[in-house]
Amino acid sequence: MKFASLIGLAAAHEIEQEYIGYLAQHGKSYGTEEEYQFRLAIYARKAEQVRQWNAKAALDGTSTIGINHMADWTDSEYKKLLGYRNRVGSVRNEIPSGVYGEVPKAPESVDWREKGAVTPVKNQGMCGSCWAFSTTGAMEGRYQIAGNNLTAFSEEQFVDCSSSFGNAACNGGLMDDAFKYAETNKIETEAQYPYKGMLHGDCKATGEGVATVKSYVDVPVNDPQALMNAVA
Repeated sequence: MKFASLIGLAAAHEIEQEYIGYLAQHGKSYGTEEEYQFRLAIYARKAEQVRQWNAKAALDGTSTIGINHMADWTDSEYKKLLGYRNRVGSVRNEIPSGVYGEVPKAPESVDWREKGAVTPVKNQGMCGSCWAFSTTGAMEGRYQIAGNNLTAFSEEQFVDCSSSFGNAACNGGLMDDAFKYAETNKIETEAQYPYKGMLHGDCKATGEGVATVKSYVDVPVNDPQALMNAVA
């Protein structure tokens, strides 16, 4: 039992040293010992989940995961970021399965990063604006594939300006409604209209955007082949 206790203490010390490095990496600090210990416990639990997941992935070849800046957040803090809001009565602009006739068999692997069609990872902050980032990500890739330079588009424009189309800024929204906004409004670049992630921001779009959406479709849910063909 004494030997087991020593192992437990060593493991606890190791995870705390890891956590101290994590705090330094992400510029975090906590004002009280209670808060520090509370966050450390969350981090330890998440780190163990990551370890178990990756150990399983090493055996079955599935995806791996890692630690990021949210590793010591509570579940309620994390859920604030989940801003996907499918409105009652909204109709998906769904494309029929198999419509991608030009791709009868999807290739085994497609990495659009290698083709220069993916912007660097962005951070939505403490704002439920994932729907806006999903929208710009789709637009950025399509814009580059069409022959333009890879360009980061403004999530903040969607957050601030598309409420009349059904979106609710940091309280959530829907990609389809954002695409509808972009059909009639030019979307500015990230540099023109920087991201702030504020709950109530006034629309500051100047009309000097660089891209609009001609059309959009939703890939059918629970249809891996349709998703693979769409990506390809």
